[in-house]
Amino acid sequence: MNMEKKEYIEELIRKYREATATEAEEQELKDLLRGGYAADFPDEADIFVAMDEAKANLQYPAGLDAKLDNLIGSLERKEKRMNLRRRIILFAVSAAAIFIAVVCMVKLQEPETGPRSSNIYVVTNPHEAKKLLETVNESYALLSERCRAAVAETDSILNTNIKNNIKQQR
Repeated sequence: MNMEKKEYIEELIRKYREATATEAEEQELKDLLRGGYAADFPDEADIFVAMDEAKANLQYPAGLDAKLDNLIGSLERKEKRMNLRRRIILFAVSAAAIFIAVVCMVKLQEPETGPRSSNIYVVTNPHEAKKLLETVNESYALLSERCRAAVAETDSILNTNIKNNIKQQR
């Protein structure tokens, strides 16, 4: 055997073993081993012969592709719904925070023009305003944490349901 050809085949075998060979290189290696170089590389030739025999005898259950497509589609739809729920919750929390911030800013900038209502508090002292803002931030953080906990619980329930559905469909 030509030394260059042997080195080339050895390079193809190395690429095949490292899973870096292209389909064309893998096919060329198979063709070379079937075409007279099997005696020089008997182990590799045996591997390809065994793989060809296994492929010939391999049978998938009827309808497997359709079942897998249905499961994948079902999981994708559930994931989209979860993403939509997360976005809605995030939007609601963001909207509430913005609303609270705007109300506080408007009320802090408006001078008191009439009798105070029991639910409106005008803050003129900067230190008092800072404390009020910190309280609002703490409330927002608590609300955010509760929303995260609710989302995590929802995720857990949905993941359990998805796993159960997959088990039932098998």
